[in-house]
Amino acid sequence: GSGFGGGSAINWACSLRTPDDVKQEWAKEHGLTAFADGTFDASLDAVCARVGLKSEVAHSRNNQLFIEGCKKMGYQVATAPQCMADVSPDAPGANFIGSGDRHAIKQGVMVTWLVDAATAETPAHFADRCYVQRVLHHDGAAVGVSAKIIGANGVNEYGLTVRAPIVVVSSGSINSP
Repeated sequence: GSGFGGGSAINWACSLRTPDDVKQEWAKEHGLTAFADGTFDASLDAVCARVGLKSEVAHSRNNQLFIEGCKKMGYQVATAPQCMADVSPDAPGANFIGSGDRHAIKQGVMVTWLVDAATAETPAHFADRCYVQRVLHHDGAAVGVSAKIIGANGVNEYGLTVRAPIVVVSSGSINSP
């Protein structure tokens, strides 16, 4: 499935950093130097700051028991940082955050980046049920997209062409071309 706001709309609120050995592999094997020179880490720091990533969180009783069990079995266990506005023991809906967030405490794309884009000096426009069919190119550079939009009735399809000086592919890991 898919949803407006991407994976952050439906996933858990934990945010895990890319392990150093993986970043080194990407830099070495694929020539992606930003993963080794601190550029990527600086970007992650900016993202973590924007979503208010918190390392100190209150755990549900289920998680408390799980942590205790891991420790008794000798397993390494640590709290995964969470991007939630409220990480207190009584945060509304926190124990079910992976199933939805009607209380808007998870600092996912819907309440951070999309709000930022919509309220920018030059606000972004959003197209729901929009499916990019092709990235348009000119002289080796992306210059826009050709897409279809499904109408409100769920049946009618409309064509859309967007031309822009900057094209960002951000359709998630499943739908990005």
